[in-house]
Amino acid sequence: MDYRQIGAELERLDAAGPVTLQLTASQAWALLSCLQLAFRHPDNTGPARQIAEQIARGIQEVVAPAGSALAELADRGWQPPRVPTNP
Repeated sequence: MDYRQIGAELERLDAAGPVTLQLTASQAWALLSCLQLAFRHPDNTGPARQIAEQIARGIQEVVAPAGSALAELADRGWQPPRVPTNP
């Protein structure tokens, strides 16, 4: 794998301009949910995660408006996982 070539291609992606995706609201909700799950991985850190989180939070603003039941559910997706306790 040629990492220099990969770096150069990633730089060209930035220069290419925005990419537009068209999703249904339910597809956007599914993407938000999957991203939130991915963010729970302890090694998912750094610039790529920051970019993905900005995108996910933007999706949430659209599909789960503040005050809605979906907003409450989506907000829970940002909380750290609960560790089960033994009764």
